Parts: sequence; C-alpha cells; structure tokens
Amino acid sequence: MTQTGKISRRSFIRNAGLATAAIAIRATNKSTGEEPAPEDGRPINIGVIGTGSRGQTIMRNVVRMNNINILAVCDVYPEHLKMGQRMARKAEAFDDYRKLLEMKDIEAVLVITPQYQHAEISIAALDAGKHVFCEKCMAFSIEEAKNMVLAVRRTKKFLQVGHQRRYNPLYLKALQHIQTEVIGPKEHPITAIRCQWNTNSDWRSFVPDPKWEKLLNWRLYSDLSGGLMAEFGSHQVDVADWFLGAHPVAVSGVGQLMFYKDGRDVWDHINALIEYPNGVTMNYTSVLTNGYDGVGEQFMGPYGTISLSLGYPLGTGNLAFEIGKKQPVWVKLAHAQEVEGRTVVTLITGKKYIAGAEKDAQEKIGAEGEKNDIVYEFEGFFKSLREGTPPVADVVVGYRDTVTVCKINEAIAKQTRIVLDPALYEV
Repeated sequence: MTQTGKISRRSFIRNAGLATAAIAIRATNKSTGEEPAPEDGRPINIGVIGTGSRGQTIMRNVVRMNNINILAVCDVYPEHLKMGQRMARKAEAFDDYRKLLEMKDIEAVLVITPQYQHAEISIAALDAGKHVFCEKCMAFSIEEAKNMVLAVRRTKKFLQVGHQRRYNPLYLKALQHIQTEVIGPKEHPITAIRCQWNTNSDWRSFVPDPKWEKLLNWRLYSDLSGGLMAEFGSHQVDVADWFLGAHPVAVSGVGQLMFYKDGRDVWDHINALIEYPNGVTMNYTSVLTNGYDGVGEQFMGPYGTISLSLGYPLGTGNLAFEIGKKQPVWVKLAHAQEVEGRTVVTLITGKKYIAGAEKDAQEKIGAEGEKNDIVYEFEGFFKSLREGTPPVADVVVGYRDTVTVCKINEAIAKQTRIVLDPALYEV
C-alpha cells in the first residue's frame, strides 16, 4: 500500500492526478447536506428564475432529486425559457419573475440570473414569502448585499448562497485535518494560501441578434458584472474565510484586459493579494487565456500543505497532503512519496484504508455515484427547508464574500491597497 520515491515539489503539484475524493462527514448543527434527503421527505415545490446555461446545469441535477417539484420557470430570453420548459415539462413558464412569485404553491425559488439581478429578485422573493437559493456572487454591491441580509431578517425566510464548497465532502475533509493540526499548530495552522482559477475561454456566448448582446454576455461588462473576482474568485475567498475563521484586513491587486479586445471592459487577467489577520496572505490569480494548473487552492502551514483541486464532473477533485511533523495514522496506508524531505500523501480513489486500523483510516475515499457539489449543496438547501435549520452558506456568508469581492475590484481599479475596517463585515 505504500510507495516511496523522489519527485520535485513543482512536479508533484503540476502532475498530481490525485484522488477523486468524496468523504462522508458527520453533520453539524447546521444543514450541511452530507446525507441525501430521505425518499419519504416531504415534497417541496420550487420555481426557477433564470434558465440559461447555469440554470440548466442546476436543473439537470435538481430534477433527479426526490420529492422536488419544479412548478414554474422564468427567463426573459425566449430560447432559455424554452429549454427550461423542456427540462421541467409540467412547469408553467413566465418571462416576468413577478408572475412566478405570485404562485402560492411555490415554497422556494432558485435565483440563477446574472449577478446584477440577484438582489432585486431575491428580495422580491423573500417579501413574497419564499425561501431563496441565490447564486454567487450574492450581490453586485455591498449595499445590495446588506439589503438582502435585512430582507432575510425581516421576512424570517432562508437565503442560501451558491458557495457549494461548503457542502463538498472534499473541503469538509480538508478542514477537518486543518482543525486537527495536520499542517500546523492549533493557534496558527495556516500561514499562507495560494489559489488560482485559470481557463482557456473567451467567456463569450453566441448572440443571434445584437440586441441580446448585454443580456447574454453580461459577464463581459463592468456595469453588470464583477468579472473574474465575482464569478470565480468569490468561491475561493469564501473558502479562505471559512478555513481561517476570519475576514481580510487589507486587499490590493492588478487587473488588465490583455487579450480579448472585442468590446468588453472586464479584465481577462487578475492578480490579487488578500491579507488576513496574523500575517496570513492569500495570493489569487485568474486568467482566461491559459488553463495551466486549472482550479485549486493550497493551504500551507508550518508542518505541511493541503492541496485541493476540482475536476469534472463538478464536485469531484483532488485532496493531497504534504505532511511534515505530524502524520495521521492513514499516512502509512496511503500512496506516499518523498518531496524535498517531506512526505506527500495521495488518497487513492475507491480504497478502504484498512480493516483493523484506527477509525480515520477506515474511511472509504472515493466518488459517490453521480454526486457532484451541485447535488451536495441542494441536498443541504432542501434539508434546511424540511428541517427548519439555517443553511451553512447563509445570507451573512454571502454578504461578507460580496464585501471582499467588491473591495478587491475597487483596489484593482484604483491601483491601491485598501485597508478594511472590521466593522465592514458586520451587518
């Protein structure tokens, strides 16, 4: 079960075709969605507002879930609305979300629209007595995000934001090991973070008529979109906040429109430096012109490093440990390699680490059927509705993430370092 050999740190990080990992983690006092809703869970009636590419991806997963009924779909673009109708054949179809919100039988709505529409539609849904799932980045501005928090408190309804890593067993397992001092001591387990989201993509959608340009390509225009930081970086800032249990104290960065000179004004390359308490820094990079290293996060501590990277289908991915001082029991049972004097551990897909070993070593590491992080986060959402427990990725999580995203974009635009008042994260 154990192999050793010498490889370079860079080679390990670059070539880590590591483990597809989805590990069952115990539930917390909030609804994490690790366990699927039981087949006899009460039916939940929902409406879907926004049936474009992301909405269709979510619907493909939700329509297969037990006792979830899509009663209505809504989109202002006719072709997207037709696709939504095909996927939820019994649903009513609207091009005005206010008509959908008038339906009394709908308990919750999924807001999967462009970012600049999130606040308006989510607040209207809450005021109409509906629970809300809202895609990230939760709002276009800090003020909008604050209004969403106030609406949740006023209506006493749930709002879950689409930070699905908080429901992904891969990330829950990584956090468990950070909290048990695998990569660093309890008082300072993480000393630095590196994240990237790199892709070969022009981010452009096909437009059959110029009148639909801004509707279909809203991500490319700064009056409608927070750009790479909102669409990609918001996920990874949220993970850093979560793992550190803290919020940034200062931000700076650079951004440029380097390659895609096609009328857009959103940067296609960004680099941000995000400073946390106790001197912890997060270096973040996102580019649209090169997919090298893909999507991933590295959490570095005095004893070692945890590397996380996502793959496809969404929600599968890699979890690797570079272990120095303190080695969990399963290290000797896994695939281990020596990297510059440290042990690097790869959790192997589908293996069960070994009858008779300590409990942690007995966990099965492997993908669970066709589950992905969309399924995990919606199991969490529907579990919250059935049990009346607040979601993990709640409206305050969404608010704080929006604050950081907006401030990073401001720092990049002004080419300055912005010190963040801790009061900014309170609402």
